[in-house]
Amino acid sequence: MMGNDVVVCLLLTLVMLLMAAHLRETTGLRYLGVSYLLMSCGLSVLLLRGAVPAVAAIVIQNGCFYAGILLQFAGTQALLGLRARLGPWIAMAVLSETALGFYHQPRHLALRIAIFSATCLVLRMPLLVSLWRNAGRGLVVKLLSGFTVFFMACEIARGVLTVVFGVSRELFKNNILQVSYFAVTLIAGCAIGFLSLVLAAQEATALSERRARRDMLTGALNRMGIEELLAAELSRCRRTHAALSVALLDIDDFKFFNDKDGHSAGDDVLRKIAGCISRNLRPYDACGRIGGDEFLVVFPASGSLEAEVICNRILEAVGHLPSYPNVGRAPTVSIGFTQIDEHDTVEELMNRADEALYAAKRLGKNCAQVKLAPIGAQPSGVALHLSASA
Repeated sequence: MMGNDVVVCLLLTLVMLLMAAHLRETTGLRYLGVSYLLMSCGLSVLLLRGAVPAVAAIVIQNGCFYAGILLQFAGTQALLGLRARLGPWIAMAVLSETALGFYHQPRHLALRIAIFSATCLVLRMPLLVSLWRNAGRGLVVKLLSGFTVFFMACEIARGVLTVVFGVSRELFKNNILQVSYFAVTLIAGCAIGFLSLVLAAQEATALSERRARRDMLTGALNRMGIEELLAAELSRCRRTHAALSVALLDIDDFKFFNDKDGHSAGDDVLRKIAGCISRNLRPYDACGRIGGDEFLVVFPASGSLEAEVICNRILEAVGHLPSYPNVGRAPTVSIGFTQIDEHDTVEELMNRADEALYAAKRLGKNCAQVKLAPIGAQPSGVALHLSASA
């Protein structure tokens, strides 16, 4: 039975590492591949019992199992875009290893199994908690959580039943409990490995979709990404009657930077402006580059007053950028923003923001201007603190 476990672990290792080599961004797959490799090493040492000194065999095989469990946690966390904190769990594994090495005599076999099962149970807890917290991310995460619970239940059953009924010095001779444990954990291990591969494929697909909506130069959303987000927010506003504001931002005399200092300087200006925008947005705001030097900013659940505050913060941040020697000046931006009216289409909303942007350009640039829908169509309570365009 254990020979089958070793073969399955090695196959999962091979598949995961090959998949990780193809999907270089999915770091979690590397951790998972190494975790199954370590488990196959632990099982191999267990198969070779008698050929390896007792204390060394106990420490190596159980250390491989513990490390495999911790790497499975780290790998799953990485696939979910989270960070695993392993410090306390490594300390617990080391403590368990010390106890197992101390109780290395054959007469202590039942106690070692109980210690091992209890340690595995505890080491799987952080993975289970993380999967429960992220259960809303789909069926695969829920199934991973279910099989993890199953694994933990097997550990509890094995530990308790071994203490109650004991175990012969020949671990698998005439011992249905130990044989059954490795049989059912083989099934659970295969399921968890398969589900991990599915989760990795889903995360890789999601990453590709996110990248397809990102501007590679600035890190902001690209035109497709920001327009999809704006359409979704506009639809949400129509359902909930919530506020929504947008701003168009344009770099003043951007062509001048390209002509005087080369396209590398122009790229540098774009990156710095995008950084100034992103650092001054709230977590739920979004920014996208919709043209060469033009950005669109979406302010969900925000009226024109809130948009005004953020636009002024962006202007202030851009005002602190250093000048370019060959150009003789620092970059500046002009901003036009508006608030949604309940009857607006995307085109009408964007047209008003564009008119406000041109008003800012006419007023000398390096400023923000607002243009709202006709007063009769505005929600009550809207006031202006910036001069409106005509």
